[in-house]
Amino acid sequence: MVEQLQNLFVEIILNSSLTQPVKVDKVYELNKLKKRNFPFVFPPTSGIVDVRVRRLRFSNKFGGGERIILEAQPDDNRDAIFRLMDKTFHSGNRIADYQITQVSLKVTFKEMLQSRRLRHKTVDISYPDICSLKHEGADLEIRQMLLDSGLEVRRDPQKDGDMLAGVPEKSEQEISPSSKKKVV
Repeated sequence: MVEQLQNLFVEIILNSSLTQPVKVDKVYELNKLKKRNFPFVFPPTSGIVDVRVRRLRFSNKFGGGERIILEAQPDDNRDAIFRLMDKTFHSGNRIADYQITQVSLKVTFKEMLQSRRLRHKTVDISYPDICSLKHEGADLEIRQMLLDSGLEVRRDPQKDGDMLAGVPEKSEQEISPSSKKKVV
């Protein structure tokens, strides 16, 4: 039934055809970021030197459309967002009543050969499976970091059931995982 509705949507609204449904094989588990000491894991060869949380959106688990958005500049203080969390959820709101439905990360890469400036990339992730990253270059390194850190979880279609999507993704296995990982 879902596949039929997707095909109708693609044909009528997008004026295209969905030749082969693609299985959604990942989901982002953002609630892990409630912990101040959440470890971002990446190999030293990745070029990533630091990852910081810039923005969190909390949605009430019990509905009603209630959201709390926290945003901080983590440049000088890596714990800035967590201090805001402490203030917000200490004043009567229970953090257990909320789930993280969106996060913005600031990823810092090693400096370029020709420059002494560090490169930064902002990554936006929304639950359950939306991410602003592309499937090329440094974005592949960040995707691997999300996987290694446990924020991106691969689904087993046989165990979890088939989920269908209309947009195919390129293989994310282009980065070979290193046995040595750096934890920040």
